[in-house]
Amino acid sequence: MLRPVVSIPLPSSAHSRLVRSGYRSLADFSECQSPPGLPPPADPPSVRSAWTLVCQLHDQPHFLTHLPALDALLGSRGLPLAAVCELVACPSSAIADLCLHLCAAIQMPPRQMSAVYIDSTGSFSRQAALSAADSFCRQHPDIHSDIDP
Repeated sequence: MLRPVVSIPLPSSAHSRLVRSGYRSLADFSECQSPPGLPPPADPPSVRSAWTLVCQLHDQPHFLTHLPALDALLGSRGLPLAAVCELVACPSSAIADLCLHLCAAIQMPPRQMSAVYIDSTGSFSRQAALSAADSFCRQHPDIHSDIDP
């Protein structure tokens, strides 16, 4: 005899969801079959090691931050393009200034790409962003000389 799903020690809300999804007995959880009315499961995604991911990141194009000490820490390659880079720091560490600097750096020639700045603290200031871009341009006149004011 097949053991019913409701005999599993779960909250009643879980039992209800399982039954609504087509699971009636433990046999419905077999890897060989899908619950009634659902397509068979897709093949699992390929597994990649951390080393493979590091190598893929290494092969991606990068951009220099125009901060020599930071670029040196990053292996003289800067930050990867088309990637999410999470920067975390203690309060009052000027992390917002660094992020704004990086956003300005990627938007200047020769890259002239877009950047997204996500401020999880809610302290974003439009004026600070404009100031960071202006400061970057003043510090690197050779980079922005082709840009119209």
